[in-house]
Amino acid sequence: TTAKNVSINGAGSVTVGSVTSTAEGITIQSGGDFIANGKLAAATDLDITALSSVTARDQLVASDGHIDVRLTDGNGSASFAKDLTANEWLRLTAATLMVSQKITAQSITIQTRDSFVVNGIWTAADYIDIRVFGNNADITFNATPVFGSWLRAIAPDGTVDFASGVEFDGPNGRLLIKSKDSSTTEGKPLETTVAELTLITAPHGV
Repeated sequence: TTAKNVSINGAGSVTVGSVTSTAEGITIQSGGDFIANGKLAAATDLDITALSSVTARDQLVASDGHIDVRLTDGNGSASFAKDLTANEWLRLTAATLMVSQKITAQSITIQTRDSFVVNGIWTAADYIDIRVFGNNADITFNATPVFGSWLRAIAPDGTVDFASGVEFDGPNGRLLIKSKDSSTTEGKPLETTVAELTLITAPHGV
């Protein structure tokens, strides 16, 4: 589908192929599952709201706007197999989230209940904000995040972990890690290039 402006509203589940907005945005609302088998390319904003799940098998692009994906079911899940690119901000909100590749945006916000893994290089000109809020939920960085102003990773009942070789890259920014348990050891130091660092762990954590 190619059009100046694209709006899709389904009372039940919705499945689409490639969708391109040539001048404006893409708005999708699904009363059940939403599946994108092809690339979604918005000239401005890309907004997706679904009840149960979102599955994106190709790239999501907002050339001159934001990407906002939201699951309204408290147990909803979203998975993204390819790159996510937004000229402005990007926000993903779901109980369970999986992002397989890289994200590039002005700012990146992740809000999820379950454990979350950063698998690709994330680049944010401004900030990266990742919060998990479920019991024993962790945040794991398997790739280096690059940020301008600040990065905040909060896992109040778990750990913020990182693979060997991962460096938090924000030469002029602030890094805040807040978790119940610490993952740093003498043999596994936290590698950073930042202007300011704050680490907070719970008194009852490990």
